[in-house]
Amino acid sequence: MSRSQNLMEPLQRVTAPYRDGARVPSRPAASARAGGELDAYITLSLEEPAAARSLHEAVSTLPACADLAGLLPQVIESAMTFMDTGFASVQLVDPGHGALVLVAQSGFGPGFLDHFAVVQDGSSVCGQAAREGTQAVVPDVRDESALEPHWDAFRAAGVRAVQSTPLVDGSGRMVGMLSTHTPRPRLPSERDLLVLRLYSRFVGAAVGRLLDGTCHDADGAGTVSTPASGLGTGPAQAASRLGRSMSEAVNRLLSAGMSFAEVQALVDDPLAADRVRTGVEEIDAAIQVIRMAMLEHVAPGSG
Repeated sequence: MSRSQNLMEPLQRVTAPYRDGARVPSRPAASARAGGELDAYITLSLEEPAAARSLHEAVSTLPACADLAGLLPQVIESAMTFMDTGFASVQLVDPGHGALVLVAQSGFGPGFLDHFAVVQDGSSVCGQAAREGTQAVVPDVRDESALEPHWDAFRAAGVRAVQSTPLVDGSGRMVGMLSTHTPRPRLPSERDLLVLRLYSRFVGAAVGRLLDGTCHDADGAGTVSTPASGLGTGPAQAASRLGRSMSEAVNRLLSAGMSFAEVQALVDDPLAADRVRTGVEEIDAAIQVIRMAMLEHVAPGSG
């Protein structure tokens, strides 16, 4: 039985400003500009087909989630499977002051949850990942003097290694953080870290979509469709709507490209395989064009 759970009070508190159209503070997000997900996925599908299939299966279920309360436990379960651990957490960016707020978790007790309830600086692993805008990996927290303020919390929770990966939506906003933890020192393989980066790209897009267009009802059991940024007709609202549409287009292209990449791994004819790869590369190029347009025209107007 899953131990993953939402922390409903923090979840409702941090999502409330999004319903009012609050702007997320600007943060660097290296992964938002890096692109090349399909190229990485092609390599993964050829070299590690089982891992690629598991990733695609996990990604394919994300669009079906109608609210964050349903999405977040699923994300945590998939992340723990990818990283072979029973400890994970999701934080969302509070648009009021840019802090990371812990909203879902598995494996932790009250002490750990209280200690990392709100992260506002770069002294933690997740804070470092947020500050740098890229995945942060610490094989042994006890070897990092910068983490000394958190040693007691880690020791009490039985945590020795941590990785944190930013959740970035299609328009380049950093909307949250996905972290996994292990009870023993460990440096994850590059394959596992790549899988989590690719997965987090899709999770970030799903989270961004739900933050922009969905709010929880009073007890978190259901949803009410309330596109906060669509309530007005000014330039900012138009940019936000355009950003959501372009983000959805990127997700559809990525999903199609991943399907073609899987096909490539099954094609025996070298000429046919080359044609499939060329098609995937064209999709990847189209994604980068859309991303650049979003970064240049959509993101500045939407915060």
